[in-house]
Amino acid sequence: MFANYHTHTPRCHHAVGTPREYVEKAIKSGLKILGFSDHVPYPFGNGYISPTKMSVEETGDYVKEILSLKEEYKDQIEILIGYEAEYYPACFDAMLENICRFPCDYLILGQHFLGNGYDDTFTGILTEDKGRLTRYVDQVLAAMDTGKFSYIAHPDVLRYRGDDTFYRKEMERLCVGAKELSIPLEINFLGIMDHRHYPDDRFWAVVKDVGNDVVFGCDAHDPRVLTNSLLETKALALAERYGLHVLKTVKLKPISRA
Repeated sequence: MFANYHTHTPRCHHAVGTPREYVEKAIKSGLKILGFSDHVPYPFGNGYISPTKMSVEETGDYVKEILSLKEEYKDQIEILIGYEAEYYPACFDAMLENICRFPCDYLILGQHFLGNGYDDTFTGILTEDKGRLTRYVDQVLAAMDTGKFSYIAHPDVLRYRGDDTFYRKEMERLCVGAKELSIPLEINFLGIMDHRHYPDDRFWAVVKDVGNDVVFGCDAHDPRVLTNSLLETKALALAERYGLHVLKTVKLKPISRA
C-alpha cells in the first residue's frame, strides 16, 4: 500500500496504541501517506454522548497531537488529519462547525448507525428487513450528496441477509450514486481480520458490474495492523477476483462549514 486514510487513536475508546506508534508502524510498512481518521466528535443536540467517539472537547488536542507528529516525521511520511464520520442529518452542521475550528484534510463516511445514532439501530445487526436496507442506502446517498466525504468506509456494513435480488437492486443504487460522484468504495481490512460480515462478496460483485473505483483501508485500531501484510494480500485477492480498480491514492475533498 502507498496510502492508508483509515487510522484510529485511543480517543475513540476502542483502539489501542499511541498515534506515534501508528506513525512508526506505517513507516516500517512502507506507507508514504498515513491519514488519521478517528471517529468524529459529534455534538448531539439532546446531550447524548457516544461511547465510541472522542468528546467535542478533545478535538483540539487530537489535531494538535497529529500536527506535531506531521512536523516531526515530515521527512519520512506524509501525515494527514481527518475523521471517520456518520451522516447524522440533525447534527451534521454542528459537527462540521466543530471540526472546522481546526485544520482538517478530509472526512470518510462510516455509517455505523441509521437515523441520528441515538434514535436508530446499529447497521451491523443481522436483519432481513428490506426497509432497513433501503434506509441505509438512502442515508449513504444523502451523505455523498453533501460533497464532504472523500470515500465510503466499509460500504457493505449493513448486515442484510434477506432477498438477494433486492440486495443487489439497493446496492446498485449506492454504487451508481458513488460512481456518478467519483467517490471510491473501501475494502476494509478490519472486516477481513476479524472475519466480520464484510467484505461481502454480494456487494463486490455489484461493484464489479457498476465499475466503481476501490480503495484499501486498514481501519487500524491497533498499530500492528499497519504491518500485517496478510490483510493486504487477502484484499488484493478479493480485488482480483472481481477485477476491481484499486486506487493508489484518493483525491481528498476539502472540508468547510456547511
